[in-house]
Amino acid sequence: MQKLFVLLICQVLATVGAFAVTRTAILRIHNGAGITYDTEQLATAVAEAEAGDTLCLNEGTYNLSDTLAITQPITMMGAGQSTHIIGVINVSIDGETTLTSRMLDAVRITGSVLVTKSVKGFSMRKIRISENLSWQAAVSDVLVDRCNINNYTMNSNLRSANFVNCRIANLTANPNENCEITYLNCSFYQVYYNDFYAQQVATYLNCIIHGAYDNAPFNYSTLYNCLTFSQQIYTGANTVSYNCNYENGDIFWSDSTDNYTRKTKGELIEAGYLGNDGTVVGVEGGNTPYTLVPSSIIVTESLLKIDNANKKLNVTLKVASN
Repeated sequence: MQKLFVLLICQVLATVGAFAVTRTAILRIHNGAGITYDTEQLATAVAEAEAGDTLCLNEGTYNLSDTLAITQPITMMGAGQSTHIIGVINVSIDGETTLTSRMLDAVRITGSVLVTKSVKGFSMRKIRISENLSWQAAVSDVLVDRCNINNYTMNSNLRSANFVNCRIANLTANPNENCEITYLNCSFYQVYYNDFYAQQVATYLNCIIHGAYDNAPFNYSTLYNCLTFSQQIYTGANTVSYNCNYENGDIFWSDSTDNYTRKTKGELIEAGYLGNDGTVVGVEGGNTPYTLVPSSIIVTESLLKIDNANKKLNVTLKVASN
């Protein structure tokens, strides 16, 4: 409840900021109190933040002069793609911390996100990353929800993860034995393998895989209800596929008119690219279709009580966001 109330505060801040002449660029919520910072003070706000704090970032451009080190389990929440961070973010929390809340939400990052110390429960939602998402230490229980990632390396540091309704370009698969990685309703464009015969363990559900470099096979993988553009994907060692469709098309170049990772849900349905079980493959399918727009927070339950003895009006709200 408290975290959802913080989400509501952040959204109100972003909405008001869109119309106000003078606005707060950054609001740090700490133990229920608000501390404000200017746009150029993002590094200061992050450095001063304590475990459990939330940084609400209004729309605007946040230029980083140095790598932004996140060393505490905090939440950094923007107002959508108009919240633009330019630079490198390094998640470096000591002690193999287990995170209990989302770390990054609704921001555009022109730069990279690096995880350089072991952590459990790393989560981000509706993030656009122009450069790299890189796992440089053991990371588990990862959730990447409706994100747009331009360069991403799947390696053995990524121990367990779920990617949901994500657009992923330039996936580099290094050997990743003993990992549990699931991609649900994701669209991949251009896939590379550093070791052609090594294990690249992952499960792909309702995905579009468009452009596998050198027709590289997916080794030790499971594909269910996927649309692919290379038959050799299915020929990898210990790879199994169920109800998958193969389409012969221009599989690699970004200006290809057959790039089905960019098709809308309607275009996929019109072209007949439903999964064999009737689902829509790719980011437009599933229960949470791809979008980078922050969802409106809704009130799911409210209770109003009048405290006559203390002359108070008590309001209880339950809110939810998607």
